[in-house]
Amino acid sequence: IFESKQAINSWGKLATSDMWQEFTGFVTGNKLNQQIHYIDSLFRQAPAVAQLLTNQSVFISAHSSGTNSFDFLFVYSLPNLSHRSTVTDFIKKVNNNKEPLSRSYDDAEIKTIHPINKDSLSFTFLNGILLMSTNQVLVEDAIRQLKSGISFSKDKNFNKVISAAGKNADGNIYINYKKFPGLLNNFMAPALQEDARDLAGFADYSGWDVTIKPSALLFSGFTEANDSSNNFLNLFSKQDPQEIEITKIIPSKTAFLFFMGISDVKAFHRKYKNYLNYKHRSQAYDAFTSEINKKYKVNIERSFLDWIKNEMALVVTEPHSENLNDNSYAVFHTSSIKDASAILNALTDSICNKNSTKKDTVHFGDYVITHIEQDNLLPTLLGWQFKNITKTYFTTIDDYIVMANSPDALIRF
Repeated sequence: IFESKQAINSWGKLATSDMWQEFTGFVTGNKLNQQIHYIDSLFRQAPAVAQLLTNQSVFISAHSSGTNSFDFLFVYSLPNLSHRSTVTDFIKKVNNNKEPLSRSYDDAEIKTIHPINKDSLSFTFLNGILLMSTNQVLVEDAIRQLKSGISFSKDKNFNKVISAAGKNADGNIYINYKKFPGLLNNFMAPALQEDARDLAGFADYSGWDVTIKPSALLFSGFTEANDSSNNFLNLFSKQDPQEIEITKIIPSKTAFLFFMGISDVKAFHRKYKNYLNYKHRSQAYDAFTSEINKKYKVNIERSFLDWIKNEMALVVTEPHSENLNDNSYAVFHTSSIKDASAILNALTDSICNKNSTKKDTVHFGDYVITHIEQDNLLPTLLGWQFKNITKTYFTTIDDYIVMANSPDALIRF
């Protein structure tokens, strides 16, 4: 949901920004751009109507309307109902001075116009609100929603987010994570859409103030995860904030950084295992760890948890293709780099001894890259964020352990 109290000015700034020009290169971005341009151009034909909307809240919400498709609902709050006739006359004017097609739906009147060479546009007035969409079904859904008396305003988690919204921002964006993956699929390669589905359980809502710059969009806000829910973000409850120091060793070509500051790693991991149980994945986790422990006479959880201090991160450097595996890294701050290296090398030795294989190491300058010959350790033990790192090659950099899928990847790092 996007909200703006100065929609005309905000749209003017956004439409001329470099980032918006990039965004319209997507099929989905182009669709949104055309619809906003369309409605904006209609209002600009009537300064009196545009004036009505000045300093009034305008909402644009995105709704899934089928597999890999969605539509937008435009919601305008009118200052008072006396202006309804002004807007109605305006709608008739942009419909080539013809009366719009009209139909009754749940005791509300939906009018539809068909401007020349433009999509049809359906609208209705209800409770002092003007609802508009190129998808008439969305208008019908909105009417039912308003009449039901059930709305976001009764959701205490959403209220926490919207009540903290900045009043002087160019706009505000609100994310409903339960519905968000269906929207993201329109922007993502098929190989990444499974990752997007996991976002449904990330948190409840996010609310961000948006500041529009010529070559940047700045977001500032917070994300709400209900204490009683089983969202991923609740793994961090009762964890103290940590300074982000990991940036001192990650490459300047980093395209994406997913950082986790953790004051108590073992408490975090206990909650992670409870989260897996909620997701019905704990049985697979237990089978995986039990098999490794029994086969190699190790404690695989302690081998990965005992040396992590307070920072974990997924780092993705600028990729050359849709495959992110060769550009994905796991980075961990250690309590003692000497102890961390000793524990991981002992684990490597146990696996090699059992498998009767030679320890696989690569030397690069002063660095030693070692292969732990067990796949899927990171995504299983520490979470979906490390899903692309299925092999376990590691090296030490200052007081950090860095892991990747290959020696070449670590050499590039």
